[in-house]
Amino acid sequence: MKNNSILKWFSFGFLGLIIFAFNTKTNSEIITQINADTLNLSQYKDKIVVLNYWASWSKISRSENKNLTRIYNKYKNNPKIVFISVSLDTDESNWKNAIEEDGLVWTNHFCDFKKYDSPLAKRHQITTLPTILVLKNNKIEKTAATVIELESTIEGFSK
Repeated sequence: MKNNSILKWFSFGFLGLIIFAFNTKTNSEIITQINADTLNLSQYKDKIVVLNYWASWSKISRSENKNLTRIYNKYKNNPKIVFISVSLDTDESNWKNAIEEDGLVWTNHFCDFKKYDSPLAKRHQITTLPTILVLKNNKIEKTAATVIELESTIEGFSK
C-alpha cells in the first residue's frame, strides 16, 4: 500500500515536470522562423502587416525597435494586425541577442543572413535601415523610417 502511494506521488511529480517543460519558453523559442526565403506574406490576407526591416548592427534600428515594441503592445490583441521583423543581419548570435535585448516579443522573426542581398529585402527594395512597411493584402500602403510616421496609418487600418 505504501509503495502504491509513493508511485502515485512520483507520477504526479513527473507529470507536473512535463507540463512545466512544455509551458516554459526559452529565449530561442522567440525565434520561430530563421529563413527569410520562407516568409509567405500572402498567408496574412485581410490583415494589416507591420513589416520591420532592421539589423542588430544598426543603431537607428535598435532605437526604433523600442517604438515598435510600444506600438506592438498597443495592438497585440488586435487580430487584424500582424507584426513581422526581417533582419538584415549576417551573424545569428548578434541577431538573436538583439531580439532579446530589444524586447521584440512577437513570434515572427526572419533572417537569411544575406544582408541587403536577401531576396525579401530586394523584393521590397530595401536600401536603408530601418525601413518599416505597412502592408494590406500584400500591397505596400505606407513606407517609413520610423514607427511614429506610421502610427496614424496603423490606427486607421486597425478599426
